[in-house]
Amino acid sequence: MLHTVHNSALVTGIERMLIDIGANLTRISLLSEVTAPGASSTVAPVSALPAPGSAVDGSPMGRPSSRPLGQTTNTFALSNGRFTVTASPEDSFSGAYTGTASVSLSGRSTASLDLDVTGGTGVFKDAQGSLSGVGTGGAFIGEGSFSLGLDGFIATAADRRFHVKVDVTGTSSASCSPPSVVVTLNGAGDAFKVGSVQTVFRHLVGNTNCGS
Repeated sequence: MLHTVHNSALVTGIERMLIDIGANLTRISLLSEVTAPGASSTVAPVSALPAPGSAVDGSPMGRPSSRPLGQTTNTFALSNGRFTVTASPEDSFSGAYTGTASVSLSGRSTASLDLDVTGGTGVFKDAQGSLSGVGTGGAFIGEGSFSLGLDGFIATAADRRFHVKVDVTGTSSASCSPPSVVVTLNGAGDAFKVGSVQTVFRHLVGNTNCGS
């Protein structure tokens, strides 16, 4: 009976020793996976790590705007637009427009406009018609430079029908009028069969958090 007790105690002692050795090996293994050779073993607290899936962009007037995870562009509505295209002090046409502007992750900015011509002077007297516009540059949603092409047809009081094709470049100014940004674009360029023109576009930019 005594021999049996001694054997049982010996087995128990060996088991405990093996458990301690296994625990130490586990701790060594975990430490080698977390800490590279020569690097500090300090681990940043969870609060210092970025939140998974978060995305923050710079938007017009320097206001941050969030983008849903996976979305590759920020889109801004352009509303209440008014424009004037001037060929000479006597000859101009004007109207209203709406549109959208998009900014990609790479920073490329584009814009598309739908314009209604509602009046004019000189050779463009009482002009009516519609134009489409395609532009590039951050000037459509804030301050910067831009290029813009217009294409379409207008009719005048003299029953003249014009094919309007205008290409202009220029710069913009912007101001905050909560909750929107007001952008004014001043440009210069050429118009098909007309020659040099000056342009002014002004619109509101939505989705900007302006004033917040």
